Amino acid sequence: MLWGVQKFKFQAEWNITGVIVSYSLPLIFLYAFRDANFIVIGWATGNAISPVAFLIMLISIARRGRRGETFHPIPVIKYSVPIFMASLIGYDATYVDRFIVSYIMNL
Repeated sequence: MLWGVQKFKFQAEWNITGVIVSYSLPLIFLYAFRDANFIVIGWATGNAISPVAFLIMLISIARRGRRGETFHPIPVIKYSVPIFMASLIGYDATYVDRFIVSYIMNL
């Protein structure tokens, strides 16, 4: 979505921030609670915080616009939805392959 509104630097910064949050939160939870179950809770929390914060940032960008321009999200969404769906299909295909191989090899 950010590429569609020419926010390349912000996209890169957000990717770095999202990776740091999603990978450091499980370690922080493990250190704080000394229980391996909190690693999973940290992953879930980190992966839940990232898209919510990203959505808040997108809404603020959409409201501001660039240099007084109005932002029309419909063309960007029309462009993004097929790419998003293709990503989901590719992600699902990867995991289906892993599950099939695990089943065949009795892992």
